[in-house]
Amino acid sequence: MRWERWSALRDPTYTQIPSVPLLVKQDTRSYPRSVKVSLNGEHKEVADGACVADLIEQLTLGTKRLAVELNGEVLRKESWPERVLSDGDSIEIVHFVGGG
Repeated sequence: MRWERWSALRDPTYTQIPSVPLLVKQDTRSYPRSVKVSLNGEHKEVADGACVADLIEQLTLGTKRLAVELNGEVLRKESWPERVLSDGDSIEIVHFVGGG
């Protein structure tokens, strides 16, 4: 008895499917990357390329009465958009509350 290939392969109207490699190809699609930071002692992932101002906005803290420290350096509010977060950064955010 002779084994025959699937009959669709002999059909002239059949469009051949490219051969499938045995090894799985690496996924080349682009996904949003993230960096891991420490925020007030807790681990958090933020988007790659995010700056301190983006983090403040994401946390919906507002910008009044905030003090931000990045890797031991207290940042002026004007520098928040310029300071891009990197993997392993340590951020401390303090919100001042008035009252007696």
